[in-house]
Amino acid sequence: MAFVKLCMHKKQLLKLSFFIIIGLIFSGCTINRRYHNRGFNTNWSFPWNKSQTVNEKGTVSDKTTKNHSKLIIASNSINTVPQKQSNLENDTTTPKSDSLITLTKPIKKENIPPAVKKATHKIHFTNALMVADIISVQQVIKHYRDSDEYGPIIYVLLIAPAIMLVLLLFRIWLASKRNRMMLNANINSEAAIYYVLKAQQESIQGLILSPTIILTPLFSLLAISSFNKAERAEPNNPYIKKIRRRNRWVRISSVVISLSVAIALIVELAI
Repeated sequence: MAFVKLCMHKKQLLKLSFFIIIGLIFSGCTINRRYHNRGFNTNWSFPWNKSQTVNEKGTVSDKTTKNHSKLIIASNSINTVPQKQSNLENDTTTPKSDSLITLTKPIKKENIPPAVKKATHKIHFTNALMVADIISVQQVIKHYRDSDEYGPIIYVLLIAPAIMLVLLLFRIWLASKRNRMMLNANINSEAAIYYVLKAQQESIQGLILSPTIILTPLFSLLAISSFNKAERAEPNNPYIKKIRRRNRWVRISSVVISLSVAIALIVELAI
């Protein structure tokens, strides 16, 4: 009987120890509900696994801090994008893609070589000498009107006209030289240059011969024909058009002179 009782006590002790062990096992178990997914999370904590849990907590905390820092960086980058866009919208120096950009064509100016400027200064100086020659003749006549000396008479009749003729020829040569240099600088076609020079010569000839009345229309038509050939040789050249506008006044002057001579002849014949 004692043996039976001892066996019964051992079985009770085993049951009791079994329940104690089970209780200890489940006392280290914690159940948490999942936040993002369905179900529960079970965590086991034992005295021998404290270092592991500490490491796991450290890694989890590290992961959470890293994720938190990534979220902060992402939020900062998202916040900086509108700022950059606002800065670009407020920036008026850089053109926007939506804004209309109007490009104006540059105005083509005449090409004036340095030699042309020098020739222009010489022409101005020659003009001043011609004016001085005319003034000197007037002054000589004024002061020596009642004199019997031959010196003033020789100056007025021979020296002053000779000086004027030399200055006039030099002035014409400078003007033709400057005109040729401007044509070479602003016109590319040799044929166009030739016809422009021809038109200018025909206009001057018509002006000189305008008192004859008959030759004025002829030279005017020849000058217009030469300008048309020059524009066909080099079309859309603004310098040729500019010379043609200037030369028009020469032709108009020749026509005015011819008409005035014709009216004077008609009036004289009528009287």
